[in-house]
Parts: sequence; structure tokens; C-alpha cells
Amino acid sequence: MKLKKILGLSLFFCTFYSLIIPGIYFTLSDLFFTILFTMLIIKNFSDNSILYNNNLKMSLFSLSLILGGYLVSGIFNTISIGDYTSMSIQYIFVFAILMYVMNNFKSDTLLKLSEMILLGISFITLFSSFLKFFLPSIYTNLINLGIFIGDARLGGFIGANGLSKTIVLCIPLLYVLYTNNVISRRKTFIYILIFIFGLIQASSFGGLISFVITAVILWLLNNIFIKKTFLTNIFLLIKNAVIGIFVVSFVLFINNFFKLELFNVFSERVLKTIFQENISEAGSFNIKFSLMETGLNFIQSSPIIGIGYGNFSKENVYEQNIHNLYISLWVEGGLLSFIGLLLFILYFLFISLKILMSSKNKYSISIGIGLFALTLAFSINIFTGTSGYVRHTMIPLILIGTIASRQLKKVKEENRNE
Repeated sequence: MKLKKILGLSLFFCTFYSLIIPGIYFTLSDLFFTILFTMLIIKNFSDNSILYNNNLKMSLFSLSLILGGYLVSGIFNTISIGDYTSMSIQYIFVFAILMYVMNNFKSDTLLKLSEMILLGISFITLFSSFLKFFLPSIYTNLINLGIFIGDARLGGFIGANGLSKTIVLCIPLLYVLYTNNVISRRKTFIYILIFIFGLIQASSFGGLISFVITAVILWLLNNIFIKKTFLTNIFLLIKNAVIGIFVVSFVLFINNFFKLELFNVFSERVLKTIFQENISEAGSFNIKFSLMETGLNFIQSSPIIGIGYGNFSKENVYEQNIHNLYISLWVEGGLLSFIGLLLFILYFLFISLKILMSSKNKYSISIGIGLFALTLAFSINIFTGTSGYVRHTMIPLILIGTIASRQLKKVKEENRNE
């Protein structure tokens, strides 16, 4: 029971990015995960039951390729040993420690406690929105103290881009919880409203694009593999449209009545750009695109070895990292690091597709659909992401991936027994 409570706290606070020890990336959630990992190691050693399964093997293999690529690149380029060590610790924490922790809990426990991620991101959305619109002086003070990230765009403890991307990752998670009756329809609807509100307030183009693609994929896969009649789908569509129109009308009324200016940033940053049909005006698009172009040029000049960890920010006019993890890993860690990331993604895609192709069980299918959509959302998110060890990006994928890999094993056993 104690272990479950600590895991619940770890998952709840995993989206509180700004609650860190100054100078290093070690969050409050990391503290709980570290305590949990230590307790599990002690328990498993005493029980002589150290866990080492396919998930952990895959994760460690991907980790070895990523860090190996950076190491080889570092040998041929000038890099700081301290920088390489701190980066390695971050990757080890996610790919080894977090993966080990998740694999030590039963699937039912992981599924139920995964709602803590939804609660955490919902709390950030609502709490930071309340302060921003009703207590703006406190909100500004928290930004100045570094506790909140963002100013015009809602960011709270995670930043605007982090908020929107984490919400996208929560959509497949919400789907899995709802289809398996872990949460009710009413609660699911409330979460969806909070998430849509959070996406609007964060006003992230990347997050919105990822959200639309993920939602469409979920809808398509659900209709393909969890069959419903045509009339049922039409009824649900009409009902949801009516509810949606009512909710939007109510929010617009509240916005105008209290003069809250809820949609000003979204209107200026997103809608205006869409109607002008000029994507280059979307936020920092030009800078990000320029960084990617520069990165691709570096890949052409050194496709195998890379230029070494941390060297890209020293070699471009913006003095920034590339906002694309695929290119970033290849540029600095070489081809080996890039392959390590791809293997990690392809492994979860393989598991999800294998479940969908071989299972007739609704529970298994919903897990497969959720993992496929989650992996897709993760893949899109890191297209504009800067690092591969950010907790709120990795944890939902590791959690559902752990459940899915076990479920695939059960599906194989069931098929053999038929």
C-alpha cells in the first residue's frame, strides 16, 4: 500500500516541471520515484526477485545506443565530461529507473494510478488559470520566482508548450481509462473540457496539431476495432455536438459577462495566423525551422559521428538547441543515438499493432489503440521537443507500454490455447 501511494504521488507531480532543485534537473516527482526505486530494489533483493523483462531489455538497449552514440561523438569532438555525465544520468533515470519502477507494479494498479497524471495536469490548468484571470499579481510573482513558466500564454508549473503536449498525451490515456471503466463518462467529459480549455490557453500550434491528429487516430481505430453500428455513431456524434455547442456558448457568456479575455491570446496567436494562411507567423516558427535546417546541414557534414553533446548551441546564431529531438540526437550523438530513439518508438508501435492484429478481447484492443495513439502523439511531440528525458513526455508512454507488453503476452497464450 505504501508503494502504491508513493507511485501515485510520483505520477501526480510528474507534470510539475518547475518544482526542481536549483541548478539541476531533479524534480519533486523525481524525489518520489527515487525513493520508490530504492525501496523496490531493497525489496527485490531480499526476495531474490530482481525483475528483468523484455520491456526493460528493450529500454536498456535503446539507452545504450543513445549514450553510446554520444560517447563515440564525444571522443572525436571536444565535450565536457561533466555535461556528458549529467545528460547520461537524465537518460538513465528515464530509460532504466522509471522503466524498472513501472515494471514492478501490476497492470491494474498502473491503470488505476495513471489517473493521477490526468489529475496533475488538470490541477495545473485550473489552478494557474484561476490565478491568471482572478489574481494576476500573484500569477506574475510566481513567474518572477520561476515557479510558473510563461506570461501571456498559460504555462503554470510546466510551460505553455509542455502543458499542451502533455494534454495531448493524456488523451489516449483518458481513452484507455474510460473504455475499461476505470473512470465514468461524466468524469471523462469533465477532463475533456479541462484539456480543451488548457490547449486554448496554452495556444501552442504544435500541441494543437498533435491533438487533432491523435484524436482522429483514436476515433478511427476505435471505430475499426471496437465496432459500433452506424446509427449509434450518428447518435453519439449529434449528442456530443449539441453538448459541445452548449458548453462553448456558456463559456463565451461567462467570458463576456466577467470580461475575462479568455481567448485573446488564442485569437491573436493561432486564429489570426490560420486565417491569414501564413504559418511562418506562428510563434517561433522561423527560428525553429532555421535551427532544423542548420541541424540537417551538420548531419550532412558528419552523418555517422555527430558533433558532440552541447556543441550545436555553440555553433548556431541563436545559441539554442534544435527543437526537434530526431535531428538533435543525430546532430550531436550521431547515427547511433538516432537509431536508439527510433528503436524505442518502433518497439511500442510494434506491440500496439501486434495486439490489434491478434486480439479479440475488448480490454486488450483498447490498450493496443491507446498505446498506438500515445506513441504517435509522443512521436509528433518530440518533432518540436528538445530532449528525450523530459518526465511528463516519457512517463505516459512507459506506463501504458508496460501494460501493453504484458497484455500481448497474454494474447499470445490465449491464441495458442484456442
